[in-house]
Amino acid sequence: MPRVTLSPSAGAWLTDQLDDWMGRELGPAILDDARRMVPVLTGALRTSLRIETYRAVLRIGSDLPYAAVVELGISRMVGHSGRVWFMHRAPQPFLRPALYRPRSG
Repeated sequence: MPRVTLSPSAGAWLTDQLDDWMGRELGPAILDDARRMVPVLTGALRTSLRIETYRAVLRIGSDLPYAAVVELGISRMVGHSGRVWFMHRAPQPFLRPALYRPRSG
């Protein structure tokens, strides 16, 4: 059976190539889709979406504290001054559909 042996420097080269491809092609494609799908009230969440790549890891998201609530929704009991309310917000996913969208190339 044929055997492939990589030189020690090949791993770093492959990581650099992967970072370049993710930062140049894959990341921007997912980011564009997420920005198209994000629900817009003020536009702050859409504007806050960013991508970063480092060591063959692609991260796409927002640093706004409510981004996860929009993506995943929330259901919980809220209490104040002896009163209790049930808070529910339906999920409005935009990152996962953008990530899982089939792509070619």
